[in-house]
Amino acid sequence: MKRIKMIALFGLLIWSDGLSAQNQQVNTVKELGKVKEFKTVDLLKIYPNPVSEYLNITQQQFDGSTSQLEIIDLSGHTIYEVKETFTQLSIFVGNWQKGIYMVFFRQGDAKVMHKIVVH
Repeated sequence: MKRIKMIALFGLLIWSDGLSAQNQQVNTVKELGKVKEFKTVDLLKIYPNPVSEYLNITQQQFDGSTSQLEIIDLSGHTIYEVKETFTQLSIFVGNWQKGIYMVFFRQGDAKVMHKIVVH
C-alpha cells in the first residue's frame, strides 16, 4: 500500500495509513541552566474510542485561553472545527463515514494529536 504524506493543521505531518499519527501527548521542554527538563502533559481526554454515536472531548488542564480543535479525515478534509474556549464537547459522529480520523488540538504553545476510529 502506498503511503500518502499530508500536512494537516498546525503543520503536523501525517501519513495516510495513520501509523505516524498515534502521538496522544505533548512534550514540553523547560531549560534549567544546562539541564533540560522534559514533561509529558495530557491535555485532552477523548472517549469512547472507537466511537459510533457521540465523541466526548474534555480538556484536562483548562487554563482559560482560547483553544482550537479540528477533526480531519485521512483525505485531509476538515469534518469538525471549534475555535473557541471550551472545557467539554460532545460531538455526534453517527452520520460520519466509518474510518480513521485525526483530532488536532491547540492551546497556547501546546499541540496535541489523537487518532480516533468511527465504526
